[in-house]
Amino acid sequence: MDERGFSLIELLVVVLIIGILAAIALPTFLGQAAKARDAEAKTDVRNAVSQMESCFRSAEMYTGCPDVQSPLARGVTATILDGGARFSVSQRSKTDTVFTIERQAGGYSRSCTVPGQGGCRSDSSW
Repeated sequence: MDERGFSLIELLVVVLIIGILAAIALPTFLGQAAKARDAEAKTDVRNAVSQMESCFRSAEMYTGCPDVQSPLARGVTATILDGGARFSVSQRSKTDTVFTIERQAGGYSRSCTVPGQGGCRSDSSW
């Protein structure tokens, strides 16, 4: 007896295996997409910190920063704190997570608003 092709059971098993693999891979892929959307906002905020520090070096105060010669990226907001002694820069990503870096006396603190999503860790840092 010459049998050619696949039986219905064999085809169903293959479809089932493909479905299981897709169910495993899809959430991982969606999480990576959110991280990629957050990466742009993180980069803009990090660059804004560099620009603020560069402006500080020339004026010795954060007031007047950012200036016309080195504006911040579109969507990045800078807030001058303590009369120009400190600053905070933030940007909202495409996942609606707000990434913030604040200049403090001893360094920088990073925070984000939607922990556990995209590039924001569960401890609200990044």
